[in-house]
Amino acid sequence: MGLRSAPTGRVEFIGEAAKMFRPHPVQGWFSGFKRLAGQHVSKKIGYDIAFDAGNVYRHGNILRVSDASFVRQSAGHFAWSNTRYYSRLAFIDWGIPVAAGSAYYFRQDIANFIEGFGEE
Repeated sequence: MGLRSAPTGRVEFIGEAAKMFRPHPVQGWFSGFKRLAGQHVSKKIGYDIAFDAGNVYRHGNILRVSDASFVRQSAGHFAWSNTRYYSRLAFIDWGIPVAAGSAYYFRQDIANFIEGFGEE
């Protein structure tokens, strides 16, 4: 499913299960968009959310989860999720604005370098 695809359904956490999440923290422009879009993250780092099928109710295309619990991530999953998180933070949230700001600040130096490239 791509970014422009129409959603076919969703999972909604209600009641006690909803208390396991907090709004996405804003650490840069990309995470700011995630928060504005209404994305939430788990309150407990290093854990996944698990729920029993008995606590899931279907309402059309919506699955509603009323109760869930935290389950410790495996070492591999924890390493992978942290790699993804810090890579996004470094390269997207901070890297793109820093690169753009640096390019703007050094624009004349870059132009002079490009202009003089190939001259001997």
